[in-house]
Amino acid sequence: MLGRPFWTIHVYDDLIAHLRALGFRDGETLFQFDYDWRLSNFDTAKRLAKWVEAHPVLRQGRFDIVAHSMGGIVAKI
Repeated sequence: MLGRPFWTIHVYDDLIAHLRALGFRDGETLFQFDYDWRLSNFDTAKRLAKWVEAHPVLRQGRFDIVAHSMGGIVAKI
């Protein structure tokens, strides 16, 4: 794995495939927010808020966030 760029490692592919198999649809009920782990959690949380605002379907009501590790901290902020 050394020498491979991060974006070529597909750790969450199985989870995404499972969510799609359950009926989640990209851009309608399934959204992925990518972030740079090297940035401040507070800066990333601001980016997440702007990203949510840019997706009208998310602004319309409640939604669930599935996060791992730092993503959970960012979502909480």
